Amino acid sequence: MPDSIDNVLLRGYRLLNEAKYGEAIQFINDFKEKMNLTPTEELRLKILKADVKLNQGEFVKSLSTGEHLYQESQKLGRPLLSIASLWIKFFALFVLGRSKEFSKDLETCEILLQSAAQEPFSEFEVGEARVSFIKGIFYWWDHKYDLAIELQKKSLLTFEKNLPFAIIVPLSLCVIGLSLSAKGELDEALKYLLRSKDLSKGQDLLSKAIVASNLNGIGSIYYQQGKLDLAIEYIEKSLPFFESTNIPYFLLEVGYRYGSLIKIALDKKSIDQAQKYLRRYREYLRKNKISEDYPGYLLFKAQIMLRSTRTRERAEAERFLIQDIERRDKIISRSTLGIPGASPLLGILELCNYYLEELRSTNDLGILDDIHPLIIRLLKETKRTKSISLHCHTLLLQGQISLLQMNMGDARRYLTQAQDIADSHGLQLLARAISSEHDRLLEQLNKWETFKNTKTPISERMDLISLDDTVDRMQGRLAIKPPELSDESPLLLLIICEGGVLLFSYPFTEDWERDNELFGSFLSAISSFSNDFLSQGLDRVKFSEFTVIMQPITHFSIYYVFKGQSYLAKQKLDKFTALIQKDASVQKILNKYYQTGQVLELKDFPFLESLIKEIFT
Repeated sequence: MPDSIDNVLLRGYRLLNEAKYGEAIQFINDFKEKMNLTPTEELRLKILKADVKLNQGEFVKSLSTGEHLYQESQKLGRPLLSIASLWIKFFALFVLGRSKEFSKDLETCEILLQSAAQEPFSEFEVGEARVSFIKGIFYWWDHKYDLAIELQKKSLLTFEKNLPFAIIVPLSLCVIGLSLSAKGELDEALKYLLRSKDLSKGQDLLSKAIVASNLNGIGSIYYQQGKLDLAIEYIEKSLPFFESTNIPYFLLEVGYRYGSLIKIALDKKSIDQAQKYLRRYREYLRKNKISEDYPGYLLFKAQIMLRSTRTRERAEAERFLIQDIERRDKIISRSTLGIPGASPLLGILELCNYYLEELRSTNDLGILDDIHPLIIRLLKETKRTKSISLHCHTLLLQGQISLLQMNMGDARRYLTQAQDIADSHGLQLLARAISSEHDRLLEQLNKWETFKNTKTPISERMDLISLDDTVDRMQGRLAIKPPELSDESPLLLLIICEGGVLLFSYPFTEDWERDNELFGSFLSAISSFSNDFLSQGLDRVKFSEFTVIMQPITHFSIYYVFKGQSYLAKQKLDKFTALIQKDASVQKILNKYYQTGQVLELKDFPFLESLIKEIFT
């Protein structure tokens, strides 16, 4: 009795996973000749054959094959096979570094999935997993890491129990690991990347690329953790794959990895090792008939020269950095692919670091005139790359530079904005670090005021802020290490109407013996001042030993007074505010008392007390 088409496909994918490509193609051709196949069965075999060809490295041809198979599946009215056909096209583009060209096809896949709702569940589940996987990749590129992780985990539930996707499982794990690493969750990221590396046993180009990406990702994590020798070991292991592959955009990827190795060697104070990597990179460029003024080489040469004690060499390094930035800008302007290795970011940050060192040694405020354009460039780069982490770090850097210039209001505004963005995009570790920086600023306000009056040198001001840590994190040198979280001690919760009229007060302790109405009016006046005279209101103030954070909603503002760290306190206030806004009954009561000008007592609305206790205590 002849094999069923399902058994044939299973055997074909098994041969594919074992990298027996010639045997798989022969097996498919033999089966087609012997059997009288239906059009749908024949199409399924064609998709398998296209998958084999894709894994053999026929990427350009696979683009047209995937499109042809899609047209064929459309004629047969088989939406799930249409998704499988576009899957071939996606991976061809993925390996060629042109994945973003697939964006319209992704919309098509989502429409096809909706039309396949009546298909057998096992087949629909596979189609859904394919679409989730591709969407997860796009979210990863857009720096929406929580969504990327969620969709990759969803697709894994199906991929891990289906043989045809054995090759894809390591890639999905790799994307999760790299997303976690970008969020700063390094220990968890390491688990996924190591697991992905162990599962990537294939000899096809995609499997090798996954292993190389894992090795580089693991090396980057070790670098951030300060394990420099391990970092070099893993990044070194990733290089042979990229150096041996003639896909054009991998040229920049090779440079990206040599850049990491040179940077780590310099951090180890090993100029000789850094120069060896520079020579190896120069040999690679010559072998590929690429000029030494190619972006990357100038950057790496400048990084080494900046470690020189000679003024002439450092000045020449500055010129090289500016040239590298300009040439990368030209590459980006000619490309629509969003190639990561083409970013001028590292050159901008190296130049910024150079100017900050000069600022510390000379105390010349005029150097800030060179730094401000670099910050504008960083903000431009955040828009181009859509990097939330880079945006938050740039705002943090702006805040710290404002602090050096004694612009306290601007400094706090940038810190508030940076934390809000980090929080809203799931970058909790970064949000905590920024919150800690803001708390420290509030604790040192008196000292900063003293600096302002005594015209303290810039170098002494720089000792009070973590400017070097910020730039190091932006360069991938340092892990995000916020202080351990601890619960605050709640003192008072206030709801103030527009105009500073007290609507509700809740003391958490009997030790609070202040006039809440007068205190509320005072806080309201501070909020009004910051909104009127700053482009964005401040989210916290500090008085002696206690801190106040504030949150406006419609006609009211909520103030939370406490002792301790601000991060968890703000999380609680945000939760309380969100619940109030969602609950129609609470809104109705607040509006009633607002309109009558009365103070709301707990006896009038006991539910409010249970809500407060649940969230704050």
